Amino acid sequence: NITFGNTSKINRGFCCIFAVKMGTMKPNDETEYRVRRLDLSQLKGLALRTAGCTLLFCEKGHAVVSANFERQIIRKGCVAIVFTDTYFSIERASRQSSVLYLDLSSTLLDDTTFSLSIPFWEFIGDNPILTPNERQQNLLAIWMKQMAWIMSVSSKKHARLMLRNHLC
Repeated sequence: NITFGNTSKINRGFCCIFAVKMGTMKPNDETEYRVRRLDLSQLKGLALRTAGCTLLFCEKGHAVVSANFERQIIRKGCVAIVFTDTYFSIERASRQSSVLYLDLSSTLLDDTTFSLSIPFWEFIGDNPILTPNERQQNLLAIWMKQMAWIMSVSSKKHARLMLRNHLC
């Protein structure tokens, strides 16, 4: 299991709308990102919207999703990457399927991705859902533990800097 320290600090502000009212992210404070666990079965038929980027890390179960109007399956271990120009909706989901949901503001996304190459963006555009192999899943688990630690840092300025570097 992954824990994120004091989640009351993490859960403030959020610019993604899943038919649930959530606050707005503000530049340069702790609301530039939000992490939460979501049950995919409760989101059936809803489209994901983001002002920056949303990463969905499937922790258990599976779901049939529409990613850019292409039906795909997301299952345990998969990572979905959703940008502002990505259409992403949940068509069906298994019972008790869950994802770790990381939403980033456009400001944090810009700070993180300004130096990425065109081939990277082409690859992500063609592959909004990634299925890591076993070795990559192990590395991703370590990455998630590091992210959890970063989000538990009490200094928001330092946490943001570390998160930005961690996402690169």
